[in-house]
Amino acid sequence: MAKEKTYVDELKKLKEYLYSESNEDAKRPLIFPLFKKLYPDRFKTESDANGADGYVEGQILIECKTSYSQWVEGFFQALHYNKRHGLVYSTVMCKQELQMQKNGK
Repeated sequence: MAKEKTYVDELKKLKEYLYSESNEDAKRPLIFPLFKKLYPDRFKTESDANGADGYVEGQILIECKTSYSQWVEGFFQALHYNKRHGLVYSTVMCKQELQMQKNGK
């Protein structure tokens, strides 16, 4: 019987990323393990992804930002990667809801 994949460790790192106050460069390694496991042969980063923080062709583009207030900047960067390099994505994820929970709102 094939061993079932679990994502417990990767999801813990993603949660740590979402709650971290560190800058994007410091916390970027926390987000990549999940995508590397989900897309083992297709996940690309940085120069292999035309400058995007992470990319899976036809699936997702990841642009990490230090804080929620930079979400517009990240969104426009994603649009730029699409227009200039043809990178395709279908999802934009923000951490606003978690930030609001953290602040007690």
